[in-house]
Formats: sequence, structure tokens, C-alpha cells
Amino acid sequence: MALESKANLSFLRSVQITRSDIIFWIMRHGCQPDQAQPNAPKKRPIKKTFLEDLRKRPIKMLSADFEGLFVRILVQANEGIKEEYRVGRVIGVKLGEAYGGFSFDESHCTRIVLQVLHDEMPVAENSSRVRRHSPVPEKCALYQLTTVSNKEFQLDEAKKWKVSDPEAFPHSVLENYPARGNTPRSKQKIASSRSATHDQHLLFGKYAYTEMVGRVNLIKQKELQEDKEIIKTVEPRVASSVNESQLQMSPKAIWESAAELNHSQFTERDATVDEAAHEVIVSQTEKLSVSKSFDSAFLEELERDVEEELKQNKFLVPINLNQVSATHCRELERDVIEYLDKIKQNLSRYNVQCVICMTEDAVVLLLPCKHKVLCRACGTKVHLCPMCRVPIREVFEPLQL
Repeated sequence: MALESKANLSFLRSVQITRSDIIFWIMRHGCQPDQAQPNAPKKRPIKKTFLEDLRKRPIKMLSADFEGLFVRILVQANEGIKEEYRVGRVIGVKLGEAYGGFSFDESHCTRIVLQVLHDEMPVAENSSRVRRHSPVPEKCALYQLTTVSNKEFQLDEAKKWKVSDPEAFPHSVLENYPARGNTPRSKQKIASSRSATHDQHLLFGKYAYTEMVGRVNLIKQKELQEDKEIIKTVEPRVASSVNESQLQMSPKAIWESAAELNHSQFTERDATVDEAAHEVIVSQTEKLSVSKSFDSAFLEELERDVEEELKQNKFLVPINLNQVSATHCRELERDVIEYLDKIKQNLSRYNVQCVICMTEDAVVLLLPCKHKVLCRACGTKVHLCPMCRVPIREVFEPLQL
């Protein structure tokens, strides 16, 4: 049992991260708040907090970097009771209410809280454990950075986390820290990055944060890989038309050969398209010449039929009366009078009776609702529209034609 506990202690220490490591990671990738220096010249205060840093560095990256690491959490903080630490595994990072993140100094604020999975962790009333604002897994809670210890795990604490086989740890932890007892990569990178130059990078967890030089090198390598893949796809197309010596050409020569091959193929295709277009134009020209050979008498007869149909179904009026003879004007006057009589007769069918007396026609227009449902007599006696119950401001009787 003692050997098993020591194995747990060795492995937990190898994957442990302290509060200093977390704070240094945040400062390394964000902005460090101003600290009062004695006898220092006054500068314009920089209004930057960890919240602004989180806007630049997504919280998902923070969560992925800290996921799988083990922390020493303070779970007892009552007065008169000895402080008690327990082992906890970080399963994510979330945002909570602002608090003192570097220390208990309120001038250094942060909203980062750790989502820690623990094994039957007791929580005291005055503990700095964050209240649950959203559902979290069982045996999991949110803790502030001030509850994370800067010391290594103790033997009695390792006994409470009963894991004797590395296979029992999550796959993400074994992926980042494969060997039991070895110093984790995160701690090595944190220690080396304190004196690193601008072209070095900090590998912490799953993400590699590189500076400008590293990003440029990655872009160049990606472009070179893409060029190689393109050359592999081009070589089979030109292999049939080149010999073995030409296959050893440079990428530029291969591109030129492929361009010539594509040009010849497109030239033949364009010639075929031109021939087909010429045939279509010739056939359309022949059809057009046949259509022009129609008998003019047939067209005149068709025009007369259309005019007769329009006269029967619609009332036609000449646009320019100055060019119409007197006889035609008298005939047009007679036709217009007859047409107006038919319109009046048709409108009489749409007359609505008064909704009050039900005997007279509704001829009064009510304003502002514009309902026409009352006769002349009832319109002067009613104060509300019977249709929409809107107060009547004015009664208007439109002129009848």
C-alpha cells in the first residue's frame, strides 16, 4: 500500500500545475496589470484586465491547455480549523465573477475559474469555491485561482486520490505526459520561456503558441507541401507525352509543360465549338428567310381579325382626335354615352343598404375610417362607426356621376 501511494504521489507531482504556473501562463499570453513602483515617474494608467486578455485569447484555448492537469485545491478555510488541501483534476476553464486573481489584492482582478473534478471533496462554508451558476458534472465544482496551492502534493493527499495505474488517468493526460515520474512538458516550457527570446514558443497543453517567426515558417512549410501535392497531380497527366528524362524536370518546367498540354486541348475544343456555332447560325438564317416569305394578304387578314375582336370586347378611343373626321366624332360621342349608361347600371348592383335602417342605400362616407355603410339620415345620428367602433369626426357624401 505504501508503494502504491508513493507511485500515486510521483505521478501526481509529474502532472501537477501550481497557481504560479497558471498566472505566468496568463501573463505570458496577455497583459500584466500595472503595479505601483516606488519613486517611479507617473504614467498614464493602462486600463487592462484579464477580461480584455480573454477577449484576445478565447476561453476555449485556456480550457484546452489546463484540461487534464492536477491541482492542489484548498477546501477548508474556516477560522480555527487547519487548512486542508485535496487533489483535483482540471477538466475545463470558465468565466465567473471578478475577483483578485494574482493574489488577494483586489486591484489585480480576473474572471477565470477552474472546473475541478474531485473525489468526495468537502467544502467549508467560508471556502473560496465558486457558486454553481450552471449544471456541472457530479463531484465537480468551480474554484478560483486563489484556492490553488503553489506547493507539491503530499503523501497523505496522494492516498486520497486512489489511482495506482496510469491507464486509469484520462487519455488526454497520458497523451501529454506519457511517462510516469517524468517532468511534464508544460513545466519545462514554462521554465524555459522565462528566459526565451522572441523566436521561441511556449508549448502548454494541446496548443502551441508561436511568435511571428514561427508562424512564417509554418506558412512556408504549408505552401511547400501544397506545391508538392499539386506536382503529384500534374505529373500523371503529362507522363504520357514526355520521356523519362523530362520527368526529372524542375517544378517550373513541369508547370510549363502542363500549360502547353492544356492549351492544345482547349484549342481543339474551341475549333469544335466554332463549327457547331456556325451550323446553328446557318440554320437560324434559313428559318428567318422562310418566315419572310409569308403572303402579305395573310398578315392583313390577321390584323383585321384582331381589330374586330378588340372592338367586341373593349371600348377603343382614338388617341389623337385632331385627325378624326366629324362623322367619326359623332359616332364616338354616341358610343361613349351608351358606355357610361352601362357603367351606371353596373354600379347600381354594388350599392349597399344602410346597416341601421336597412331601407336606404349607403351613400355616406365616414371619416377617418372611410367606411360607407350609412345613409344620409342615419349618418347624422350616429357617433361611432358601426363597423370598427371608431369615433366619427366627419360625414362626407361623395358626388354621384
